[in-house]
Amino acid sequence: MFNKPIEIEYDEILQRYKIKNTRLTLEFVSNLIENGWSIKDIIKNYPQLDEEKIIGVLKYKNKNRKKGIKEVIDEIIGR
Repeated sequence: MFNKPIEIEYDEILQRYKIKNTRLTLEFVSNLIENGWSIKDIIKNYPQLDEEKIIGVLKYKNKNRKKGIKEVIDEIIGR
């Protein structure tokens, strides 16, 4: 069910990577979870997200914990 990788894009204004088609950065969503927000709470407050996107952020964060951000992004966009 949650096998599709999360789609991200670089936001020039925010100067951060964000979840595609949102203004929410990966860091922001990950911080919500670290601060005790449930998936239901996040979806209630940020309806542009769904469970799949939130799980994608968690998988992304876990998989890439030891890599540098540039290396990770290059991998995602296929460079």
